[in-house]
Amino acid sequence: MIKKFIFLFTFATLFYQTEIKLFAEEVILEDKDELKWIELEGISGGRIKFDPNTGTIVDAEESIIFAHIPFSINDISVKSIGIAAFKDCKDMSSISLPNSIENICERAFQGCNSLKNVIIPEGIKVMNGAVFYLCENLEMVAIPSSVEHAVFNIFEGCENLKTVKYGSNIENWNNLKVMVSDYVKIELAERWFEVPEVYGGKLKFNVNTGTIVEAEKTITYANIPTFIEGIAVLAIAPELFYNFKELRAVFLPKTVSIIPVSAFEQCSALALILLPESIESIEKKAFWGCASLEYIKLPSSLKRIEDSAFFDCDNLPYINIPKNVEKIGDFVFGGCYLLDTVVIQGDPMDVGYDAFIYCDKLQTIHFNGSYLQWNTLEINIPESTEIICNNDITMAEFSYENIENISTQQDAIAELEKALLTVSETQLKDANSVNALARFAEALIAEISSIRLETNSDNILFINYDTLANLQNVAEELSNKLSDCINNSGMELSRTLRKIVRINTNSNAIIIIDPNIANSKINTLSVSMNDDMAISLDTNEIVTARAIEISTQKTEDNYQIAYTGGGTPLTICLPSIEGNPNYQAIIENNALIGGRYNPATNMLEAKTLLSDASYSILENVKYFADIDRTSAQMQEAIQVLSSKGIINGREGDLFEPDIPISRAEVATILVRILYAYDPFATSQYADISNDDWFKAIAGSAQRLGIMVDSTNNFRGNDLITRLELTCAISHVLKTKQTYLEVDNLEKYLSEFSDLELINTINYYDVAFATREDLVLRYNDSFMPLATVTRGEAAILLKKIYDRIG
Repeated sequence: MIKKFIFLFTFATLFYQTEIKLFAEEVILEDKDELKWIELEGISGGRIKFDPNTGTIVDAEESIIFAHIPFSINDISVKSIGIAAFKDCKDMSSISLPNSIENICERAFQGCNSLKNVIIPEGIKVMNGAVFYLCENLEMVAIPSSVEHAVFNIFEGCENLKTVKYGSNIENWNNLKVMVSDYVKIELAERWFEVPEVYGGKLKFNVNTGTIVEAEKTITYANIPTFIEGIAVLAIAPELFYNFKELRAVFLPKTVSIIPVSAFEQCSALALILLPESIESIEKKAFWGCASLEYIKLPSSLKRIEDSAFFDCDNLPYINIPKNVEKIGDFVFGGCYLLDTVVIQGDPMDVGYDAFIYCDKLQTIHFNGSYLQWNTLEINIPESTEIICNNDITMAEFSYENIENISTQQDAIAELEKALLTVSETQLKDANSVNALARFAEALIAEISSIRLETNSDNILFINYDTLANLQNVAEELSNKLSDCINNSGMELSRTLRKIVRINTNSNAIIIIDPNIANSKINTLSVSMNDDMAISLDTNEIVTARAIEISTQKTEDNYQIAYTGGGTPLTICLPSIEGNPNYQAIIENNALIGGRYNPATNMLEAKTLLSDASYSILENVKYFADIDRTSAQMQEAIQVLSSKGIINGREGDLFEPDIPISRAEVATILVRILYAYDPFATSQYADISNDDWFKAIAGSAQRLGIMVDSTNNFRGNDLITRLELTCAISHVLKTKQTYLEVDNLEKYLSEFSDLELINTINYYDVAFATREDLVLRYNDSFMPLATVTRGEAAILLKKIYDRIG
């Protein structure tokens, strides 16, 4: 009796619904006649009709055999499958729907007898009555968690339906009130799992979305795997571990990209969290109140840290923000009571005003940008916090790829003008960008002022003043034109462009050079042996009256060079090997001698005085365990200089970047940069003894005129001051390059509020270094008597190395 009642009720309901729908269908059918049939690439065997006003597929030809419905048709999003749209497509065995669809109307797939499996995508919200009416062979349907409303009879007449896969939990499924037979299996996407290495409780995992949606509060340790039941873990739900008082450690898999809102909020016992190199965003309040968290390593993949992410992490003393972070929200580290050091590796343009509010013990912020950039951020920090800007304005970079294709002076000017178009307004005034453009211009000069000369029958090439007569004029003329081009662009050169002449010749050549080339107008003579290698001489360094002879031989493993130069330094130029040339070095007779990378030639360049030596290239990347808390610029400076053998670490794998550096250590680095170390050098300093490790360094430095002291003492063990370092590097740079005089001392000296602490005799060196961006700053102070750390020295000395190394 009950069964009959249900049948009659269902029949009556359907009849009533059918009457209404037929009326509605008649209205739509009138519109259908006005629509054209459309052929779509993803739909085979027939055509459809699409209403662009509503984004609805309203009709389909019964001959369709499969339908892959696109996200849009004629740039209009597909939002709905209309009433009986695919009715009686009896041969349609497959249909896929885009997640742009929000609604599937009544009887949309009525009588599609060949359909067996249908997956409804996430995003669909409404499934109306009898959607699959009389789909007699339908066996499986997947319904996403996004469905908010479904009429109870969507599976009416589906006699062979075996499985419904639902994208949420049993409570939500019951709320939908969809009628299915007792033999139909309901597979829920959200199920509880006991996961290995998750201790103290279980996780609820959605196998459709790959999301951990719930966790038992008894969990104490969670090493979340990459897969659960063979399904990738792609996300964790907001508030997943909210207020878990027993949770102490969490390890997340590399398949997760977001730490969602309040994911670990108020996990007061959480002391260890491992974020994989896949996390791109830490959302609001993600770690709010994690009072036991003493350390967290933010991954380099991170791009955004949203508001209050680490608010009230009381025991977090240090944070290193990776260089790819673009946004640091408001109150991100607010109330981090013990926070004393922050390193901002990149140059985020969006930082909340109160990102560090209530961080009363914040002592230092290392910012990897300029002071100008820092000041534009307008961040509220304690007055006592020291801001150390460890980076300059992003230096302009230029492509050298097209240089080998130019052949005339006009080509060179056009190439320079093209490079200038890439320079920003800020870079126009940046000393490092000016230097980078000067080097680019000098590469153009070398290319145009070049010639190929063949060796004689003995494979000898003779070069003298007459050889260079025409080329020197070309180099001088082009140098003047390029200088004018740069100065007229708004970028002002602070030094004259070097006039470089290049001669190309045969491999393994013997080069004999008359020292009378020192009388020419050129600054540098370069000789390239079929790109196998090259040598060069700076004409102002020629100190011999006798012929200079260089013989070269390339072997399978190395390069052999015999050299007779009478004390004239020779620059060896060898092709870089695979890898990053900034961390490669030239080896001379098994000893590392450095080598600056020249992007114009793709070669490493280093100077030598040896008469006979064997050379090779070595990948020499150095890693130090204690520099990860420093800025990206400081890390790069340390690693580049150490890979070249210019600067050394301390015991083990430590560099000790925060330890003050001595005068002897700075002298050692400068002597190495200049390739001027003489192990037999002696000095006239009164305080040098035979037992001093820096005895030869002092002698080499005195020859160069650096580290001069008015008391005739070297003071090698004394810590160098900021003023002493500034004067030393200013002297080195001015003697090795032809820099223009500083014409307005006040312009540069007025940048410092403590000018009265600087001896007037040092004004010029300070002004020069300020113009060339070679000074350390403490907010707006120079602090001439302050010591310099090893890390700070590395930054400045790397700049010197880039310009003259």
